[in-house]
Amino acid sequence: MPFEHTDPVALWASAQITDLDLGDLPRYGSRAWLQLTADDPKRAAAILVAAEQWRRHHIEQRWLDELGEYDPVAWWQEVTRDADAEAVKLARHLRGMRTQRELRNAASKCEAIPVRASNGWPPVAVPGRPGWRRCLVNGQQTDLNSAPQETAA
Repeated sequence: MPFEHTDPVALWASAQITDLDLGDLPRYGSRAWLQLTADDPKRAAAILVAAEQWRRHHIEQRWLDELGEYDPVAWWQEVTRDADAEAVKLARHLRGMRTQRELRNAASKCEAIPVRASNGWPPVAVPGRPGWRRCLVNGQQTDLNSAPQETAA
């Protein structure tokens, strides 16, 4: 990275903002910034922060352009550094996950849990029997057909 802790402009800008001790600053050009009065020091401080960010952006772009011209491998490593770090995190996460095949195999070895209605809870759909619900009636598990009944004409 082209920035060093001895960058006099960055050090000056940082000292100015620190000395003002204004707390959180609105982003330059934001609605909050526009609502500040013209003489509010937060307005000027936000401009200073934006100017420093813009200056650093141009320095970094210039540095990357020069790096790409003279050392394409280093340039590629620099511009893909964040993506590489995210890929490593994702790979670690994926390594801990089971595959679909492993999940299916584990599920096929599981014993089915019978559907049971509970007191105070709504009826439970009965698997494989559309329209049927299991209810608790007088303490007994009872299956009731909740589908509308056709009436004979």
